[in-house]
Amino acid sequence: MSNVFLVAVGPELEGRISAISGHRVVAVDKERAADLQNLIRTGESFLPDIIFVGDNVTIDHALTYAQSVQAAYPSIHLILVAEPQADLLLRAMRVGVRDVISNSISDNELQVMLLRAGSDRTSRSSLDSNRPSPDASDEGHVIVIASPKGGVGKSTVSTNLTIALAGIAPMNTVLVDLDLQFGDASTLLDLRPTHTLADAFAATAELRMMRRATDALLVKTFLAVHPAGFYVLCGADSPAANDNVTGDQVRKLISQLAGQFRFVVIDSAAGIPEPTLAALEEATDIVLVTSMDVGCVRSVRKEIDLLTQLSLMPENRHVVLNFADRKSGVTVRDIEGIIGLPVNVVIPRSDEVLLAGNMGEPLLLRKKGGPVQKSIRTLAARFEVDPVKGKRRLRKGVDAP
Repeated sequence: MSNVFLVAVGPELEGRISAISGHRVVAVDKERAADLQNLIRTGESFLPDIIFVGDNVTIDHALTYAQSVQAAYPSIHLILVAEPQADLLLRAMRVGVRDVISNSISDNELQVMLLRAGSDRTSRSSLDSNRPSPDASDEGHVIVIASPKGGVGKSTVSTNLTIALAGIAPMNTVLVDLDLQFGDASTLLDLRPTHTLADAFAATAELRMMRRATDALLVKTFLAVHPAGFYVLCGADSPAANDNVTGDQVRKLISQLAGQFRFVVIDSAAGIPEPTLAALEEATDIVLVTSMDVGCVRSVRKEIDLLTQLSLMPENRHVVLNFADRKSGVTVRDIEGIIGLPVNVVIPRSDEVLLAGNMGEPLLLRKKGGPVQKSIRTLAARFEVDPVKGKRRLRKGVDAP
């Protein structure tokens, strides 16, 4: 349960927040904003996890209030209710505001914010009471999904893997559609984002001269929220929107996300264009997706050799064989012999995959399970960490890379 404090929030938004179950909500008008300190001092033990500062006060007053709260209670999530604009985002970020939202924010996004604030509080309490040693901590993952060829189901693997990882780390997982020209993650997930990757790159370019290590608020503004409990940075609508994106922008963006999320999944474009190479510089893991087509398998081998020569092959490697079919005339052992790495996960060919993609309903969100869903969860299990030993926990039948 999260403690929520609403300061000068309009009645419509106040009602929507209050209607979300499982949270304690206290609302005050701008004249009674100081009641936060009074509530804490009088022994009610109401320390908010999240504070919404509404648009019934001026921006200057809202930011002044946010700054005073941040100075006294730095762990509180501060949310400013206003129309997100670049200059306002910068001002808000400087005083400690975590998010800037408009009154038109969806109920689903509100719910995710509240859940994440409560999750962060639980994590902080756990760390304070039993802080693990460095080698026992659960490090984050930047996972690049790659393939030299298109049409091998790479985006399907990316979206469904993200859903599986979100089950391990709810609200702490993000998918980045890094196919700058023809990314389709939003279609596969049935999302209609307000912002896209192009907006995020434009924002990071504006902040290039700033000395802040991370521009967390600005980047997070451009993320869409999926009902399954994860974030998505969707691709642009126009293939030409990201023509001028540089490798430096990609590296900075991924670094920012890696500082905020436990799992960052990168759905890269086919081949090895500059954005993919830049992503691999930040990657902890690579998932190589191949079909049973011999031409594709040989291309995977060439990609492995090239990345190794460039010193861009992550230490953690996971080979996924998609569209597996006994009638192909090629065996798993044949494929392993060609690429020189073990096949870690085999995903069988299934008509369900095409149907799910066309309906914008990922397989892992369907109630009925099957061999494809089982294979994706096997892949996700490779990124789990034993909280005691601090090492990756591999399930039976899953080989280490």
